[in-house]
Amino acid sequence: MKGSFTEAFEYSKQREQGGRYILDWSGLRIILADMAVKARVADMLVAKAAGAVDRGEPGWHLESRAAALVVSEIAVGVTTDGIQALGGYGYMKDYGQEKRFRDAKQIQSLMGITHMRGLSSSSGSPVGKRPGEDKGVERCSRD
Repeated sequence: MKGSFTEAFEYSKQREQGGRYILDWSGLRIILADMAVKARVADMLVAKAAGAVDRGEPGWHLESRAAALVVSEIAVGVTTDGIQALGGYGYMKDYGQEKRFRDAKQIQSLMGITHMRGLSSSSGSPVGKRPGEDKGVERCSRD
């Protein structure tokens, strides 16, 4: 996400249209600001979830799953905005936006159907487990 923002920002500082830099257009500034905020929010969510996992906090699995769901949605949105900021160039393989978008969509797909996973998370039960089943992580013992 940071790469999408950085590339879009740098491109907009150099690209001229109608006799002025596109960075001077308020619509593009709004898109870039939104991208920066979303990238920061994603960083904060990942850091908070990772901290919960590291500390072994109760419910860490739900917190990390919720962060993954939200961050995957944010990544798709930010990379889509990055393509938009570059216009037609955003779709070209010469720029990184096209690959970042494909990667974000692939991650979203690998996580499964987002809405179904969201329903599972909101019910308080881990994906694939019914309420009342063991919610812990199985650990291997070294004998």
